Amino acid sequence: MAKDMLDAIRAAEEEAGRRESEAKEQLAQTVANAKKEADALIAARTDKATADADALLEAAQADNRRALEQADRDATDACNRISATADKNRASVIAKAADAILG
Repeated sequence: MAKDMLDAIRAAEEEAGRRESEAKEQLAQTVANAKKEADALIAARTDKATADADALLEAAQADNRRALEQADRDATDACNRISATADKNRASVIAKAADAILG
C-alpha cells in the first residue's frame, strides 16, 4: 500500500512537471507570437505614418508651388503696370528734366 501511494505521488509529480513544461512552452510560444504581432503592428503603423507624412509633404509642396506661381504672376503684373506707367510718363519726365536743366 505504501508503495502504491509512493507510485501515485511520483506519478502526480511527473504529471505536474510535464504540465509545467507544457505551460512554459505555451508561454514561450505566446510571447513569441505577441512579439511578432507587435513587430508587424509597429511596421504597419510606421508604414502608414510614413505614407501619411509623404502625402502631407506632397500636398504642402503643391500648395507652395501654386503660391509661388501666383506670386510670380502678381509680380509680373506689377512690373508690367510700372513699365506701362513709366512708358506713358517718359516723354513728360524727359521734358520736365530738360526744362529744369535748361531753364
